[in-house]
Amino acid sequence: MEQATIFFTTTTYEGHAFRTQGVVDEGHHLQDLCVESMEHPSRVGDLYLAKVMDLVPSIHAAFVEIAPGVRAFLPDSDCTQPIHAGDEVLVQVTCDAIKTKDMRATMAFELGASHVCLIHGSGAHGVSKKFSKQQRKDWKGFLDDYPTDSYHLLLRTRAAACSKEDIRSEIDTLVDAYLKLLDKSTHVTCYSKLYERPRNMVDALLGYVSRYQSRVPVEQMRVITDDSGLYKELVVTCASMTPALTQEQIQLYTDDSYPLYKLYSLSSQMEELTKSVVWLKSGANLLLEPMETLCAIDVNSGKGPRKKSPGGVLAQNKEAALEIGRQLRLRNLSGMILIDFINMETEEEKQELLSYMRRVVQADARKVVVVDITPLGLMELTRAKAHKSLKQTLKDC
Repeated sequence: MEQATIFFTTTTYEGHAFRTQGVVDEGHHLQDLCVESMEHPSRVGDLYLAKVMDLVPSIHAAFVEIAPGVRAFLPDSDCTQPIHAGDEVLVQVTCDAIKTKDMRATMAFELGASHVCLIHGSGAHGVSKKFSKQQRKDWKGFLDDYPTDSYHLLLRTRAAACSKEDIRSEIDTLVDAYLKLLDKSTHVTCYSKLYERPRNMVDALLGYVSRYQSRVPVEQMRVITDDSGLYKELVVTCASMTPALTQEQIQLYTDDSYPLYKLYSLSSQMEELTKSVVWLKSGANLLLEPMETLCAIDVNSGKGPRKKSPGGVLAQNKEAALEIGRQLRLRNLSGMILIDFINMETEEEKQELLSYMRRVVQADARKVVVVDITPLGLMELTRAKAHKSLKQTLKDC
């Protein structure tokens, strides 16, 4: 991958409109993708005054309603105080409803800014693990000035480039918004939406740059959008980013006769991502079978020439692992992932493939844990779940 283009646009797919953002390489092949229906937007991040309907001790959880007839699953671990049936509580949606499963919610709601996240409920302040030991010590000392009895703070990695004055200003803004939100919750009726997740494209851009700069020099990145308002916002913001993008790297697409989503063949690439079989350059292929509780992926060697050469099986498995990492991001497959790679003879090859897969998933915005290779020879992964899969998002429209 020599170049990376980060795009923000609206895609039309089978007559429906979708907010679309992601990354394409120099050949316009998708490397990252986030799709949201404009007809049925995600509720993740939205905050409601909900009613507790049932407590279910056997599963250590409760069920709440954020609107009449709209249920959410609330685990005991996400409760910041004791609750009883009939109570009205503030909850934030953390995972959309998927197929037959209710959406998931938490009482430990979050308010986020570019460099700091405020989390409701008592707890210790936190600092990104990517900071150096000395940086962590310095920033934890800085955060000690803030109370921890009703909320706690989490400092993001990108805060390392900011001054303490900038961070203090950002925290003050968050705390003010938090206190106003708590006050507002005492004056509204049950089922009210008190906060809607901001669709912060600047934060999304920062995330893409952070994840891809290990693969592509920042000078070889560009940003493109057909939204003039967003373009102006990005131009103003990107100059102060670390690493910075120049104004020349940010482009406003203005060709109305040929939309941006067609330029990158987004509709056709999204259609391909709904299919079960993915072919690899070596002649091998992947068979992806998402199910209710897990996703099974089978790697088939086909007639690839590497199969018979020394180290050929490992090479094919690495090619498959790289593509699997890409497919997980593009299809937004989550939960438990079981991968049946081509059989390898030695334990050394298995461990090398495990290490390789752990490097591959570092490009993912979601938390991915490469667990191990089971006694049956299946590699087990888990990927954090928050939104519907791409296929489900397209299907629900």
